[in-house]
Amino acid sequence: MVYRHQYQLKQHRMSHDPKYEPPAKAHQCKVCSKCYSHKKVLLVHMKSHTGESQCVCDICGKVLSSKDYLKVHVRTHTGEKPNVCHVCGKAFNSRLYMKIHQRTHTGERPFICEHCDKSFTQRSSLIVHRRSHTGYRPFLCQVCNKSFVSKSLLVTHQKTHQGF
Repeated sequence: MVYRHQYQLKQHRMSHDPKYEPPAKAHQCKVCSKCYSHKKVLLVHMKSHTGESQCVCDICGKVLSSKDYLKVHVRTHTGEKPNVCHVCGKAFNSRLYMKIHQRTHTGERPFICEHCDKSFTQRSSLIVHRRSHTGYRPFLCQVCNKSFVSKSLLVTHQKTHQGF
C-alpha cells in the first residue's frame, strides 16, 4: 500500500498494534451527524454534501471521498475481484477484505477485549462487542424505539416491521 504522507504510514503501522485505540471521533458532520477522528477527514466528507467531490460512481451515482475508494466501489458493480487468497483461492474486491479473510487461515485474532479477553479478527467486531459490556446501543429503530449494538442488527430488526 502506498501513502501520500508520512503521517498516514505511521497511523497505518500503529493500527496493527492490538493495544492501539483509535482517536476519539470528536468531529461531527452537521449535515448527517457522522463522526470522524480527524478534522481533515470530516472536511473531505463534507464535500460529499456540497457536491465538490470529484469521485462519483458513473454506474450508481454514489459519491466517494477518494479515487481509491471509487476504484474499489466500482468493482461491486463489475464483479472484479483481483485480490486472491493464496491459501484457498477465494477472491475479493479489495486488499483489505482479503487480508481480513486470511486471518481465518492463520488464526490471527489481534483485537482483544480488555474486559473479558475475547479476541476478534476485525477491529469493528471488537467495537461492537465492547458495547455488550457498556450497554451502549446507538442504533435506534424509528418504529418501536428498540436499540441495537450494530447497524446490521437494526436493519435485520427493521424487516420485522415490513412483514418479512
